[in-house]
Amino acid sequence: MVFFAVSYYLIERNTPGEFEGLATRTDALFYTVVTLRTVGYGDVHAAGQAARAGTTVQITFDLVVVGALFAVASAQMVDRLRAHSGRADGRR
Repeated sequence: MVFFAVSYYLIERNTPGEFEGLATRTDALFYTVVTLRTVGYGDVHAAGQAARAGTTVQITFDLVVVGALFAVASAQMVDRLRAHSGRADGRR
């Protein structure tokens, strides 16, 4: 989150107008969290091509990371359920 927030802040600072409503580091962090949660309040949004490209990279990254975390958590839950059911049957 910090990486994307700093990136967005620097994009806007170096190329004003890339984001609408992003003027401070707090705005950049807010935008990053809103993008991660996919709620999109609309008060801060990507207006320029660099801002949109960065946001697209973040969304893709977020989907991959959240998907991987979900897959790992699901696999662990299945393993625990199997281990627990094996003990209940008296097999282990």
